Amino acid sequence: MSLVSRLLVFLACAQAVCAQPTGELLTNALDVLSLPADRAQSGVEVSLQGVVTVAQPDWGGRFFVQDATAGIFVENISDRHPCPAISSG
Repeated sequence: MSLVSRLLVFLACAQAVCAQPTGELLTNALDVLSLPADRAQSGVEVSLQGVVTVAQPDWGGRFFVQDATAGIFVENISDRHPCPAISSG
């Protein structure tokens, strides 16, 4: 087996290990980023704590958040929106 083939097998196995079983709550950004597209579109529940790094009043509640594992963009569908601080400098 070539090195490239081994790497592809490793990546496929790593993705399967990183993905959470159906019905489990994802609690960090890296797990969210590790989701295969079909799982991400299925409405997997996510609850994480982190720092909102970017949010704009005209983004309709969308924002970027960073936790200890990674940073992600949040397409917020709740009625709770981050309130961006206004900086003059």
